[in-house]
Amino acid sequence: ATQIPGWTGLELAATVGRWFDCPGAAGNDAHYAAVAEHWKGNARFARDMAFLLTGHRSGFALIIDGRLHVGRSGAAGEFGNLAHLHENEATELLASEGITLAELLTAAQAGDVRANDVVSRMARGVAQGTAVLAMAIDPEVVVLGGPFAKGNPLLLDRVREELVGLCINPPVVELSCLGDEAVALGAARTALDLVESSERMFGSAELSPQPG
Repeated sequence: ATQIPGWTGLELAATVGRWFDCPGAAGNDAHYAAVAEHWKGNARFARDMAFLLTGHRSGFALIIDGRLHVGRSGAAGEFGNLAHLHENEATELLASEGITLAELLTAAQAGDVRANDVVSRMARGVAQGTAVLAMAIDPEVVVLGGPFAKGNPLLLDRVREELVGLCINPPVVELSCLGDEAVALGAARTALDLVESSERMFGSAELSPQPG
């Protein structure tokens, strides 16, 4: 955990499980949002999909053959330190001009040169990361979520345009339809999966309150 140095190497799920004497799970916001989009969102009919969380630190989460794929150490899709998606430029512009993201997009659509350039550069970065994934795992759907994708059809349109020149067979790209609820929904689905898995393994009696 580069953002929390003291947690580097910590087996968080196992630690929490010991505290509460129950199975534990740990993931990041992109992981849980991907689970939610595959369960209830715009990727619910796809076996292979990717979720891109846009924001201060972007990253992909992968669903492969219907299951969350986190890799050997849980870092699959964590390219935030490598791929430059230009979110910082958007953040800096919003702060310096004292405007909201919605106002930035309105300005870009109205032809403001600086705002338009920031959105275009973000779209190019997102498309490049998506193209690499498309060549590696060939997902059916890529869902864009997070602060910079929320209600941002301009970004979506430009990502789609960029992908045409980068991929032989571009994946379907959609905005998240779950918005701010995605992470919580995905965490809830993960908890339900843990309970169902425990019931299959140990029987429901192990999880039921004892009489008396």
